[in-house]
Amino acid sequence: MRHRIKPTKIANVVETKTPTFNVSAPQFELLADNDHFLTALLGGIGAGKTFILARYIRRKMREEAGTGTIGGIFANTYQQLNQATLPELWSAFNEVGMEYGRDYVFGEMPPKFWHDFRSKFGKKHNNVLSVREWGQAICRSLEQYENIRGIELGWAAQDEARGAKREAFDVIIGRLRCPLAHNRQYKMVTSPNGYDWLYEIMVEEPEKKPELQDKRRLIHTKTTDNPSLDDEYIDTMLSLYDPRFAAQEIEGKFVLLTQGQVYHQFNRAIHMKTIKPSPSLGYQICFDFNRSPFSVIITQTAMNKKLGTEIVFAIDEVVMNDCGTTEMCREIIRRLGQYGDKNGAIEIYGDASGRHRDTRNNINDYDIIEREFQKYGSRLKKMWRNRNPAVNARINAMNAMMMNAKGEVRFYISDRCEHLRKDFERVVWKEGSSEIDKTTDKTLTHTSDAIGYMIAERFPIVRPMAGRISI
Repeated sequence: MRHRIKPTKIANVVETKTPTFNVSAPQFELLADNDHFLTALLGGIGAGKTFILARYIRRKMREEAGTGTIGGIFANTYQQLNQATLPELWSAFNEVGMEYGRDYVFGEMPPKFWHDFRSKFGKKHNNVLSVREWGQAICRSLEQYENIRGIELGWAAQDEARGAKREAFDVIIGRLRCPLAHNRQYKMVTSPNGYDWLYEIMVEEPEKKPELQDKRRLIHTKTTDNPSLDDEYIDTMLSLYDPRFAAQEIEGKFVLLTQGQVYHQFNRAIHMKTIKPSPSLGYQICFDFNRSPFSVIITQTAMNKKLGTEIVFAIDEVVMNDCGTTEMCREIIRRLGQYGDKNGAIEIYGDASGRHRDTRNNINDYDIIEREFQKYGSRLKKMWRNRNPAVNARINAMNAMMMNAKGEVRFYISDRCEHLRKDFERVVWKEGSSEIDKTTDKTLTHTSDAIGYMIAERFPIVRPMAGRISI
C-alpha cells in the first residue's frame, strides 16, 4: 500500500511548494506514529530510511515551532552526518521551497533579519541547525556521545542506529526530558546487525517489561517496499548477497551471522568437483603467510555466459610446514608448469602482512614473490593491497560466491583441495563473539583466508546505488 503525503504550511517560514510524494506503508507508519515515545524503522538497504527520517525532522520541527525546545539529529560519524543525513534533510527543506539563509542556516549564527528569532546557543553554533520560526536542533556524531550531556532535548532523530553503541542510546534517552516539547519523541532508522543492542531494546526488553510495549514500537520494512527502486537494483543485490546475508540486508530481518559454521553456504555435494586446469586461462595465486602451515590456493576464472558473470575454480592448493616464501614460490611455479601455460596473466593476491619488511635484509614476502616470478615478465600482475579487507566483508563475499540469494553458484573447488574443503566445513565463529575461532584447531583458517583475499578483491560485496523516492 502506498501513501501520499502532502506537507502542510506554516506561517512565517516561506513554503512556496506543496509537493506530494509517494511513501511505503512502513515509511508512513514511522512518520505518522505520535503515540510511542520510541519508534524504530528497521529495514533493508535502499528502503528509504534516511529519506523518511528527514521528512520526519521537517515535520517535527514545524510541529514544535514556538515551544523553544531543542531537537537532536544524530548519525554514527560526522562523515555520515554530512554526506547522507543532512543532505537528505536539505532536500526535504528544498521540497517545500525553503532557502538557505532566508529560512534556515547550519553551523552559523542566525541572520540578523530574523528579528524575533532567539537562539539558545549564544555565539557558538557549530553543528547547530536553526530554522526561522521553527526552532533549533543539534546535529551530532555519536562517536563521542558524551558530548551531548547537559543539553535537554524535546525530540531526537537517529540515522543508521546499528553503527552506534548502546551507551549512546542511553545518553540520548537521558537527554529527552525537555518540558517545553509538545510531544517528546525518539525516532530511529537502521538496517539490522544480528541480535545486537537494537534487538535487545526493541524486542527483548519490551517482551520482558510489558509497560515498554506502549512506549516502543518496531516497524519492519524491506528493500522491495521502496516505491522508487527498479527491478534491476533488487536483482543486483540478490546476485551479490548469499541467502542469509540477503535476509538481513534486503528483508531487514534480525539474522545471526556470527554463529556456527562461518562458510555456511558451502556444500560438498555442490561445490566439490574433479577439475582439470585449463592452459588457456590465466592463474590467480592466493597467499596466506602463516609459516606452519604456509598456505596458497591456486584458482582460475572463466566466464559463464548463462549467468553473465565469472565463475571461480579452486584448482589446487599448496600447504607446507616450516616453509619459506622462496620454497613456496618454486613449488607453485613447478605446478604451473605441470598444468600447462599459454601466456595468461599470473595474478598474485594475498595477506597484506606480506608487505612487512624483515629488519635483517630489508625485503618482504612480496619482494621475494616478484623475484621468483620474474620469468613471467609483464604477465605478472601485482594484486595485493596495503591493507586487508574487513573479515566480515571477505566472508560475506565468499559465501555469496558459493551461492547467492538467486540460487546461483559461482564457485567450485577441486577434490585436490582437501585443506580448503576442511576449512569451509569446519571453521566456526567463536562462541558469543564476532571473531573466527583460530585457536581450537590451528591448522584451520589459513587456506580459506588465502582465497578470501582474492574473492574480496575480485568479487566484493558492494551496495548498488539506490534510486530516489518519487516526488
